[in-house]
Amino acid sequence: MTAEKEQELNVMAFLYNGCHEMLDEAQRRLMLGQMAIKAGCFGAVAMLSRLTGVAFRTIKRGIEEVQSGKHFDGPVRMKGGGRKSVESKYPDILDHVQKILDEATYGSPESGRKWTSLSHQKIADELESRFGISISANTAGRLIEKLGYSKQANKKMNQVGDPHPDRDAQFQYLNEQSKEFLNAGEPVISVDTKKKENIGNFKNNGQEYRQSRDPRFVLDHDFPIPELGKVSPYGVYLLNDNIGFVNLGMSSDTSEFAVESIRRWLKEIGFIRFPGMKRLLIHADCGGSNRANGRLWRMNLPEFTRCLRWFTSFL
Repeated sequence: MTAEKEQELNVMAFLYNGCHEMLDEAQRRLMLGQMAIKAGCFGAVAMLSRLTGVAFRTIKRGIEEVQSGKHFDGPVRMKGGGRKSVESKYPDILDHVQKILDEATYGSPESGRKWTSLSHQKIADELESRFGISISANTAGRLIEKLGYSKQANKKMNQVGDPHPDRDAQFQYLNEQSKEFLNAGEPVISVDTKKKENIGNFKNNGQEYRQSRDPRFVLDHDFPIPELGKVSPYGVYLLNDNIGFVNLGMSSDTSEFAVESIRRWLKEIGFIRFPGMKRLLIHADCGGSNRANGRLWRMNLPEFTRCLRWFTSFL
């Protein structure tokens, strides 16, 4: 092949690589076939295949289609073309996957849902080691979904100890109280302390959009920084408007901190959202800083209500 022909084929391959993504399979095949015919020299097909990454046999088929003069009509991909599915290649693969899953399967008899503790990669590895079938982890995930499995997170449902005989009656009473306040346009809040967090440049769960290959760098260990310490978030959720308020404190999760957080919510949101409010319904989980037998909680609440009555008297 002359240097002029090599240069010509390089230009052809450059043009093809610049536009091949806009073409379907048949158009790519015909374009490369026409290029090989135009070059008209020995080794043109092999060189085009090397420069474009298209199979030698595909370019030869393109030459045959161009020379036959028949316009391509019908589906882009010929019947039987493309990679065969693993189910057709291995007819028993679903049975093999089911055998692997049966060894580590959990489920709910009420809903019929099932889940497994095995990862996709572990299932793929088991298929290869036990049955000689090599598939990717993504394919393993598709197969287990086809068998009716789904990703499930843990759900707190199993109660520790025997339930209290008046448990349902208690919640019914709380529900009725909430309905009464909401219908009257009076505030209903739910309060709870969140998990303490270290202050500093630490890793948090979740993701954010950034430029590609530019992750945010954080400390490699979650050891607390003594001079910064920890923060205690106290959440106040307003049922009326479905909005939340968080008060951050450096102190421990004490009853005094809990009541102060509610007081701050009143100052920042409560009195503005509910001018002239006379009552406030507080839902608490009766644990930690707001436990029923906590003396500090019971002492601070009356003081809090006295301040509430004093403040509303000026509204």
